[in-house]
Amino acid sequence: VGLVADQSGGDRGIFVPYFGRLTSTYKSIGLLAMQTGATLVCGMARRLKPGERVPDNALAAPHPSDGTRAGDTGFSSLRYVVELTDVFGPADWESQPDPLYYLTARYRRAIETMVRTAPEQFFWMHRIWRSRPAHERQGKPFPAGLREKIAALPWMTPEGVAAIEATSARDASLLAKGHLSV
Repeated sequence: VGLVADQSGGDRGIFVPYFGRLTSTYKSIGLLAMQTGATLVCGMARRLKPGERVPDNALAAPHPSDGTRAGDTGFSSLRYVVELTDVFGPADWESQPDPLYYLTARYRRAIETMVRTAPEQFFWMHRIWRSRPAHERQGKPFPAGLREKIAALPWMTPEGVAAIEATSARDASLLAKGHLSV
């Protein structure tokens, strides 16, 4: 099953780090994985530049007539390579303090990696940061529970947590002044 996961989860989504800012993200992907014990495979189809060869370890469609790889023949100017960014399953999330938060943050992190890999190929047709966490909208302090969830993410550093808190405080201030639309 393939799912488009880069949309905003709205006010009912889980707010996880994305490019250093809290971003509403769908819960459904994590809930589905937890209910079924599925492994999440995060990947993208990246368009190859003219003359760029398909990496040896990449998935590439064979040429329809002779079986050679599209990247080797250059038969089309619309050549893509499928790249996997992250693969993780129950063994990765079951021991986490908040498995749903971990799952959601990890696949959002994989999307960030994809965007950083080929930013010119990412098409944002929505306002990803339009929904803001309740504490920002209500002018309340950064919740200790949220801080703990973010700090528990294995890839998160104390500096990263502090930067997210600072960005959240800035966003709350802009919201209060009416300079940030939601």
